[in-house]
Amino acid sequence: MEEVKENKQQLINYIDKVNIKNRQIDFDKEQMLISVTSLKDQETYDVSHQQEKEYLRYLIKGKHAFNIVFQVTLPIIQDEIMDKVINTLFERHEILRTTFLVVKGQVQQKIHTHIPIDFNLEYVNLLDVSNKEERFQNEFKESENRLFDFEKGPLISIKVIRYDDNVQGLLISMHHAISDQETTKKIEEEIQLLYDIFEKGSKQSLSPTEIQSKEHTFWVNSYLKSDIGLKRIKSYIEKIKKSLSLDKRGINLQENSYKKKLNKELEIALKGKDLKEFPYFFGYVYNLFPIQGASYQTFINENQITKLNHMLKLYNCSFFSLLMTLFAIVFYKKDKNENLRMFIPYSGRVFEEFNDVLGWLSSEMIICITIDDKLTIKDLINNVSNTILETKNYSLYPHEKIMN
Repeated sequence: MEEVKENKQQLINYIDKVNIKNRQIDFDKEQMLISVTSLKDQETYDVSHQQEKEYLRYLIKGKHAFNIVFQVTLPIIQDEIMDKVINTLFERHEILRTTFLVVKGQVQQKIHTHIPIDFNLEYVNLLDVSNKEERFQNEFKESENRLFDFEKGPLISIKVIRYDDNVQGLLISMHHAISDQETTKKIEEEIQLLYDIFEKGSKQSLSPTEIQSKEHTFWVNSYLKSDIGLKRIKSYIEKIKKSLSLDKRGINLQENSYKKKLNKELEIALKGKDLKEFPYFFGYVYNLFPIQGASYQTFINENQITKLNHMLKLYNCSFFSLLMTLFAIVFYKKDKNENLRMFIPYSGRVFEEFNDVLGWLSSEMIICITIDDKLTIKDLINNVSNTILETKNYSLYPHEKIMN
């Protein structure tokens, strides 16, 4: 409390500064709510950029694995209760009942009323198996390599694993087109809550899901076509072009171009077929052969964490901004280039109302950083923080379109 009192004015100034910055991130929440509530029931719906990208890969490659695999641990599993939990999960979230198709040359999503008849939970009993860990790893690998059919669906598989008397749970594989890291957290949370509710016979229930994936997609697409969206896209591209023009490394953009790289992959995937037979790819797909979906964790040793925490207090910044600044300094020292472009993921859940939406909502954005070695570390961190904050305004614009 004494420390707060001593730094009262500094805290007030900081909060005022953050509030001003936050007001600059204007995605227009009121317009979002209007757009979402005006979406009528129809046969098919527009798709998100991420869904379109994955469906185009599907058209070229056929069934392909780009899956996110995760586990949900439960103390004990009763089959009847688990069936009820999974049925409820499918009822709550339309994205689990969604398939994709082409309508009049446009990729669309179709939301089905029920789970496909042939969808079943897979039961794997490892109770009396001697090589449990090896068998489990095989099951995990099989889930990673599961080939989903975009047009038949569903794009999710669920295995009930009985490992031993104390460890039981689910091994879930979802195609990245309908999931991201936040989706896995939400599904795990809901499965555990629903199981507890049904096991106890409680009258408690989960709050209804008012906004689904199709509403989020509708809002994003509407925003990108709006006056403010188009204005920001233009500004975003100009910032990246300026950074490229100042790059002193003499990069041969023609030799290292996005189009040249994707053309090579298309030649491999098409195996001699004419590209004209397929939809337009440039600006929609970055690569045809991505590594399988995964989550990433960064491990930092205790001494480094202590140093970083000291820097956070000293420079009054976020952990992420500090790390981005340190990376920028490393890249600058490596090749003496003052103009850097760094590609970072960003959550598409820009409003609280989107937190419960399942799907691939996360997006990517390119931050353009200029290193001036006359700046203090504090000023450089501040510049990077401001750049990240400003670039959030452009985070909904697809990375592939920028590359194109």
